[in-house]
Amino acid sequence: MKKKNTFLKVILWIVAIILLIVIILQFAASGIVTKTANKFLGDKGNIGNISISILNGSVNVKDVTLKQPEGYENNKLLQLDKLSAKVRYFPLLRGKVVVSYVKVTNLNIDIQKIDEDINLLSFADSLSGDVQVSTEKSASSQPPEIFIKRIKLNNVSVSFQETSDGIVSQSAKVEGINTEVNRISSKGLKNIVEQVAFSLEKADVTQNG
Repeated sequence: MKKKNTFLKVILWIVAIILLIVIILQFAASGIVTKTANKFLGDKGNIGNISISILNGSVNVKDVTLKQPEGYENNKLLQLDKLSAKVRYFPLLRGKVVVSYVKVTNLNIDIQKIDEDINLLSFADSLSGDVQVSTEKSASSQPPEIFIKRIKLNNVSVSFQETSDGIVSQSAKVEGINTEVNRISSKGLKNIVEQVAFSLEKADVTQNG
């Protein structure tokens, strides 16, 4: 009986130590990821915190701010209170990224088009210019396929303003968007983004007043 109790105590201690190590790794990983992300953004934005759960594959991103590129009005291109996501581990072994859900809470996006330039594309170009990638490596390697089962948007606001020759020609704002999108792939998401960008680039200029 004593041997059995001793054995159980040893098992409990081992489990407790493993859990402690996992918790420490989670805090360490979260700190490293947050620091790396902010270093990548530099003076273009800031991320308050990125927390990662190794046990269940969940990721939480809080307090994200992206600044407007130079030459655009206002200071903030994007402001996000929280993004939560959960990634499944087993599909990663097959080179696929399967996300069970993505939940976006309190997101504000300020889209601006000045003549032929769009702030979203200008911001993306400024980031890509900071990343040095080997041409040979990028040509041979393909990005993993991403599949998101569910995207939920809570209180999303999008504003749009078009300026031509220094005059605001059109503007619009949609607030309080709450919707849910199911089963979307990285290819589908890319097509949507490209279509939106193309529509903005080809938008007709209509003088107000």
